[in-house]
Amino acid sequence: MSNYLFGMDLTILPRNENHPARTRYCRAGIPLPDFYMSDFSLLGLLVDDYEHTLQLLNDKRLPLKWTDTGAAYSFNQSDQLRDLVQMLRSSGIDCDLSDIAEQIYQG
Repeated sequence: MSNYLFGMDLTILPRNENHPARTRYCRAGIPLPDFYMSDFSLLGLLVDDYEHTLQLLNDKRLPLKWTDTGAAYSFNQSDQLRDLVQMLRSSGIDCDLSDIAEQIYQG
């Protein structure tokens, strides 16, 4: 299997919509491209245990960035994303790659 290089920051958010980190992300505003149609998505990682996830990433010295909207995992190769999800799940953290721009719609 090929290992493509592309570089991306994957926003990590708690699955719980009432968690302060999720609220902060929603209130911060999402930068949109100048021109987009009704289909717009942002890939993110929803986790059940947000604090444990961040602690685990820090403990393993994985690339974690802090932005205005919260934490993001930086990766350059496709297999790093797969490895992250496997590592979290093997540590007992339920997670899913998901569209985190689910409330954006242009009519």
